Amino acid sequence: MQIINNSKVNGVEWQETIGSPAFRYGQGFFTTTRIINYVPLWLNEHMKRLNDSLDDFSMGNLDERELAVAATRWPCENAIKDGFLRIMVWAQGEEVQVFINGGKLNNTTKGPAELTLAPYSRHSLNPLLGYKSFNYWLNNLAYSDAVKDGYYDAIFLNESGDVCETSRCNIFWARGEVLYTPEPECGLLKGIGRDKISDLASKLGIKVIQGRFHTGDLEQADEVFLTNSVRGIISISSLQKGHFYNPEGLVIKKLTRAYDMLIKEYLQTFENV
Repeated sequence: MQIINNSKVNGVEWQETIGSPAFRYGQGFFTTTRIINYVPLWLNEHMKRLNDSLDDFSMGNLDERELAVAATRWPCENAIKDGFLRIMVWAQGEEVQVFINGGKLNNTTKGPAELTLAPYSRHSLNPLLGYKSFNYWLNNLAYSDAVKDGYYDAIFLNESGDVCETSRCNIFWARGEVLYTPEPECGLLKGIGRDKISDLASKLGIKVIQGRFHTGDLEQADEVFLTNSVRGIISISSLQKGHFYNPEGLVIKKLTRAYDMLIKEYLQTFENV
């Protein structure tokens, strides 16, 4: 154990690092995306979300052009051909601080996976749920509990019992060829992957319905899958080992093919630069 009681931590003023609101109160934001062939996916969208988050809380603005250069170089400079990239931002005084890191993926499983329900709920009026903020401990607790019990992830419900999202992903399910997903007002982050899949579904003629749904709606689904920028589409085989789904259903197959093609087209734009 190390007790720090002086004014500096590793030579840096305490008040300028650990003492900042970002680390005292979680007043900062982060975003994480996949690296494929040294290229960070959907970088513009991730930077825009970070800038929008900073702007919404009057915390300053990013220089997206400068950040794009740094984030694009990072995988090559750190020899990460396939993995993940994380960008953290926070305000320190009058300036926005940026930290870029990442690494290789420990597990690239895209399913089929099993889900459970988180043992605690969210409140839909929590203003931070629409942001990927440093206040992420509850998500990690739910995720750790789920993994410990043999599940891939845990679904959060809100105070009304509405399905929100999992600890790390947005959730979709299909009945027939109609796709359902919770609306943002339930208390969730509008993920970049969520937006990509919703757009692809519309282009494929798959009707997408956003709304407020309970676990009973989810239990009656034919197919269930999760989305995030790092893992893409993760097919789900069961909920709490009692409700089973088709992890290779028609909707999942269609969207997976379309999403893989979208990634291929995105990567090609970098090959031509």
